[in-house]
Amino acid sequence: MTTKEISPRSEELHVRKAIQEITDLLIHRNDQIELLIEGSLNRKIQVYHKARKIKAEARVDRTVETLTRTQAAQMEASERMASQHMERATR
Repeated sequence: MTTKEISPRSEELHVRKAIQEITDLLIHRNDQIELLIEGSLNRKIQVYHKARKIKAEARVDRTVETLTRTQAAQMEASERMASQHMERATR
């Protein structure tokens, strides 16, 4: 083998090694980016579910409050009717 033949092969090995190192770095960087994106999406999903839970609880609270007011109004009306009935019965 002559030096002319060795030199191109040596350069080719350097180039291949450099390409492999760059590829490894890019793969590593891509993995890091994937982890960041997954973490960000997981956090957004958690926030979304928490907000939905809070809204659902508020909706239940409003429903309970409305039912309580309705029941109180119905009881008042029943008491008034009973009172009026008693007044009529005692006359």
